[in-house]
Amino acid sequence: MKKTLLVIFCILTFAAVLFADNRPLANDNKSGIYSKSIEQVLRLSPEDIDLATAALIISEQWSDVVGGRNYLTKLDDMAYEIRNRMDADRIAANYKAVPIINKYLFEELGFKSVNEANNPDDLFLHSVLDKKHW
Repeated sequence: MKKTLLVIFCILTFAAVLFADNRPLANDNKSGIYSKSIEQVLRLSPEDIDLATAALIISEQWSDVVGGRNYLTKLDDMAYEIRNRMDADRIAANYKAVPIINKYLFEELGFKSVNEANNPDDLFLHSVLDKKHW
């Protein structure tokens, strides 16, 4: 589960940085961003699924206090920041972008891995964003 959340986060980040500033993020045209339940997500074609939305729907089922749309905004803001930095350094969205993404997420925002994933709260996307542990 921990690896799945990390993969989701990385995919969203990499997908977001593929577009110029005047263009929407990669998930902007996906119908999955409007999903309200896992059942709705599962009925979508794979290319229409928004992984962050799906992960946050699961988070909302785990905890009543999760406001999933607030986290989507937070993820989008992070994606815009990474994209701006890549544009400023003229870095393409490929393996050369990894140091920029790592510096932003781990050095500046302070994300860290957990030693053991025994607590289910550490595995949900909202918890990762709140606690900065994955």
